[in-house]
Amino acid sequence: MNHPTIAQTKNSELYFGELEKALHPCYASRFPPLDDLQGHCINLVYAAQMLDTLPANFWKSIDPLHHNIFYLPMQVIEWGKMSERIPNMFRREAIGDSLMLREFDWSNDSCQDQAEQCARILSAYNYLKKYFEGVGLPEGVSEF
Repeated sequence: MNHPTIAQTKNSELYFGELEKALHPCYASRFPPLDDLQGHCINLVYAAQMLDTLPANFWKSIDPLHHNIFYLPMQVIEWGKMSERIPNMFRREAIGDSLMLREFDWSNDSCQDQAEQCARILSAYNYLKKYFEGVGLPEGVSEF
């Protein structure tokens, strides 16, 4: 199986950001092509699987007040901490969100939230991918 490139996961992050804006009642934004949703969901699940490889101790080491890692959404940090008790936390979230978005019920207000969570997962993956290139992977992680 081919893994998505960082350019592809960044593109997916932008896609879900656009989708979130399009679903928000205050924005008059165009919808991104919904035919592209499945491919972006595949990239999302890959990014989530990579986040699941990070140990709970890594997530616990992030200081939310001083952010020794400059930008990670608090929701993502909390999911990472929960991974000690709930295996594959990110993958579960990604699959659940992508399933809800694929069903795409226009009357369901939670679709905007699902798109936002997808963008957060991809944002965290993209940020950490670059971050680890500079500092190396956490102990016990062989691939990211």
